[in-house]
Amino acid sequence: MEDVGPRRGFWRRWVPVGVYAALIFFGSSIPGKAYPSTVLWDYDKLLHAIVYAGFGALVHRTSRRFWPSVLGCAAYGFTDEIHQAFIPG
Repeated sequence: MEDVGPRRGFWRRWVPVGVYAALIFFGSSIPGKAYPSTVLWDYDKLLHAIVYAGFGALVHRTSRRFWPSVLGCAAYGFTDEIHQAFIPG
């Protein structure tokens, strides 16, 4: 049987990052007015910090390099903000 260790490890590490990024993208595609009015949504910046801290932890776990992880997550956050500019509400 062929050893697929490195390839399998790649998928095992990067698929959770991709899924998490897709969830962020999906969540930021929902107009703000579509969310229910609760106290939790009033803490928008705190929610951003929690979501991106989780994303950063996954990326860092995968890459094991601090600054590339920080810069990659910041770049993703920047492109997500551009994406949100096209979402009404």
